[in-house]
Amino acid sequence: MAHFFDPKLESKLLTDASRCGIGFALVQEGPDGQTRLITCWSRDLNLAEARYAPVELECLGNVYAIQKCAFYIMAPPESIHRGDRQQAVVGGV
Repeated sequence: MAHFFDPKLESKLLTDASRCGIGFALVQEGPDGQTRLITCWSRDLNLAEARYAPVELECLGNVYAIQKCAFYIMAPPESIHRGDRQQAVVGGV
């Protein structure tokens, strides 16, 4: 079961890659010591990616995980705040 993300808790991004696909899980350790799943994703490799070397597959898995989890693991940019009013950035506009 997935849990809500808590920015106060330490997060771990677990990644893996194989000749078939790449995937990741973002987890946090709760106050009770239990590891809690926040989100997870996986995908198949395309024909070109299936020919990557193992180290390239691991890098691909890491990039994929960071892109999918950017909302959770990266602080929001300072540019979305203006004075006491917060603005949402939609589609890079």
